[in-house]
Amino acid sequence: MTITHSTIKAVGQKLFAIGDWNADHTGTTIGSVLFVGAGNVIEEDNSNLFWNNVNKRLGIGAEPKYKLHVFVSDSGATAIDGFDSIVLERGTNAGFTFLTPDANSGSMVFGSPSDAFGAQIRWKFADKLMTIGTANADGELSIQSANKVEGIRIDENQKVGIRTSTPTTQFSVLEKSGMSPIGGFMVKLTNKTGVNSVAGDIVRASAAQADAVSWGIIDELHSIGVFLESGIADGSEAWVVVGGIADVHMDAGGCLFGDRIIAGGTARRGEASNLPAVGVHFQEIGHAIETAAGNALARINLHFL
Repeated sequence: MTITHSTIKAVGQKLFAIGDWNADHTGTTIGSVLFVGAGNVIEEDNSNLFWNNVNKRLGIGAEPKYKLHVFVSDSGATAIDGFDSIVLERGTNAGFTFLTPDANSGSMVFGSPSDAFGAQIRWKFADKLMTIGTANADGELSIQSANKVEGIRIDENQKVGIRTSTPTTQFSVLEKSGMSPIGGFMVKLTNKTGVNSVAGDIVRASAAQADAVSWGIIDELHSIGVFLESGIADGSEAWVVVGGIADVHMDAGGCLFGDRIIAGGTARRGEASNLPAVGVHFQEIGHAIETAAGNALARINLHFL
């Protein structure tokens, strides 16, 4: 039964109606959420809380336009369909806050039926750490600018790509230059050796094609880099380490840490040469930073002349 032109008062756990009883109640607005107000009078306040039973929407501060609409003042904007389940609206600056003790973290978690904890945004004061990322073994992170144009990608192996979504090394810019896992500066150049690349082999600029490399020759004077990886087919782009640290394929003599390394008497191989001979100066490719056996890879700090 409903009440017309009456006042309802709450006393303890009981409600009392003052006035006439009538089945056609018109004393409050449809959708109103009733409160116990001053003097224990049951009343409505649609400017603060309103339920739209037709569209199943709840408004705080106004009649709702969205599923949950927290309204402070009119912004002049309309929420995008599909992104309007919860809308906070204000005619000036708007925002929401997570408050936690110093030792605890505040988080926003993203989940789905297949993965209830797929990604998160988290801040923990005690660690002074803001975390933004995935919580899935195959998850990748994308940072965009302009009109949803990807600028940075971090893949599931923590490889970072700038302007590339498929970085093949630890740090890649446009998949044309980058950093190797051990600290080498690299560029991608076309393999024009005639065969698959061999990791650690010394290369020179190709005389047959631009932006390409060929094998270094015996006592090479024009070395420009070292292949990073094996198996890159002739005619395909391969990473070439041109500075920093690289693993270089040594000749049968191997090397000791601190040795000066040149492109020596075996084509494509490094050779230890500590003689101060001017004649081999332009063959120099760097210095060994580890000891290595013959015909093995040695870690070299490169500095091509």
